[in-house]
Amino acid sequence: MKGRLSIALALTALIVAVLGSTSVGQAASHAVKGGLNKARSSTLAGPLRVQASQPRRGPRGPRGLKGPRGLTGPPGPQGIQGIQGIQGPPGAPNPNADTLNGYHANEIARVASGFGNGTLTGSLAPFGTATITVPRAGLVLVNGWLTANGGSGCPCEVDVYVKDNTSGATSSWYDGLTIPADLHYQTTGNTAVFPVTAGVRSFSVMARQASGTSSTAYGTVTAVFIPFGPTGSATIPANPHSSTKDSIHRPQS
Repeated sequence: MKGRLSIALALTALIVAVLGSTSVGQAASHAVKGGLNKARSSTLAGPLRVQASQPRRGPRGPRGLKGPRGLTGPPGPQGIQGIQGIQGPPGAPNPNADTLNGYHANEIARVASGFGNGTLTGSLAPFGTATITVPRAGLVLVNGWLTANGGSGCPCEVDVYVKDNTSGATSSWYDGLTIPADLHYQTTGNTAVFPVTAGVRSFSVMARQASGTSSTAYGTVTAVFIPFGPTGSATIPANPHSSTKDSIHRPQS
């Protein structure tokens, strides 16, 4: 390659010497220079093309083993609340909604009251009656109160008790009310618990004049139905009795 390049340079020098600066000489000079440039570029391009075609890295190796799992990151912020869904249809009615252990709501307790007034005599008479519809077997608590005016016939005494008019049962004790001559109005009461069966029943506060005359009185009575006694069944407790400060008690005669 170097020998060819020397011969080309010698020919170029000869042409320039013969033709000089004529246009033919200049053209010949340009042609020879162009050929030399092409020869150089082709000489240099060969190694460069060979070098560029060579691979820059070796073949890919086999894939490595999977590494261990990293630590769990902290939880992200809570998102916004979603849209509320459509309300579903109502459920079936509860078949036991109206009862408690088999008792309807209006069978747990009922209450009634009454009042009355009149003139006391030696015979027992009602001074207030309460009527109540008993829904089932149970107990009725009866409280009766009587206020008496002794008038001109005192000192005198008045007997007071409560009665189950349906069965005829009465409280175990009378409450005796003593009215002095100089004190016209006195009040006392009586109470009892009666066993009952279902149905309409009435209860009264009863009174009579045991001594003295011309006494008048008015009374009030309250009856409360309850299905359970002190042990959870319809069992009667001992009949209680109460009195005011000026009352006395004595058995029913």
